[in-house]
Amino acid sequence: MSIFLTHGVWGVYQQEVQTRVNKNQRVAHLEELEVRRNALQDEINRLNTERGIEEEIRQKFEVAKEGEGVIVIVEPPSSLEVEEEVYYGVLKRFTDMVIFWR
Repeated sequence: MSIFLTHGVWGVYQQEVQTRVNKNQRVAHLEELEVRRNALQDEINRLNTERGIEEEIRQKFEVAKEGEGVIVIVEPPSSLEVEEEVYYGVLKRFTDMVIFWR
């Protein structure tokens, strides 16, 4: 009889452990959702202002007001890209020269 009781108690204990794990996962997920909700609410509040709308339009469509200029900053090529261009440039000139003399 005690074997049946032990088996039953063990089953209840395993369910309690699994329930605790599930609860902790759900609480963590809820906290993540709260953080996301707050971030989205901040974004909505920003977009409800004239300045926020202007910033979003400027960022997404890269536009400027009348009379303003737009500056586009381009990253310089890495040294590896420059070396490849030089190598393939020399190789291309050589092949062009060979084809020209045919």
